Amino acid sequence: MLQTYSTAILPMPSCRMDAAVGEDPLIEAAGPIAGAHILILGASGPGLLCDLIRRECLAATSLRASDRPEAAEYDLVLAPSVTPECGLETLVRQTRRALVPTGRLVARVTNDPAGRVSLALSRCLRLNGFRVSRGLVLVADLPGFGLACRG
Repeated sequence: MLQTYSTAILPMPSCRMDAAVGEDPLIEAAGPIAGAHILILGASGPGLLCDLIRRECLAATSLRASDRPEAAEYDLVLAPSVTPECGLETLVRQTRRALVPTGRLVARVTNDPAGRVSLALSRCLRLNGFRVSRGLVLVADLPGFGLACRG
């Protein structure tokens, strides 16, 4: 498990950033993340964690798909590489457990030219109470009303 915390906003070092930094559609679809607690599910390199810290994310944790996240700890869950081989039900179950009410999932579906994995993930998310919007990346919001009472 990789975990980073930021307790104060530090001035950015005076180094040149690559053009690719900040252009990740996954992070762009996440919207404003300053002060957010973020969980990254699945394989991702330290580059994504660094990009999140640069955007003033308060805390970021990266877990393997088999690890169990803390309950109701995260404002945002990022799934950088959802493939046909990954278990969609497990991903949705982990996301549901990790998010606070009104939390969000942003997922990038890869290796899915026919779009079947995107449709299956959208359906699974809707069945678990999420509102889903699709685009280059899939964004799902967890409504806060009525869900906090459920256990």
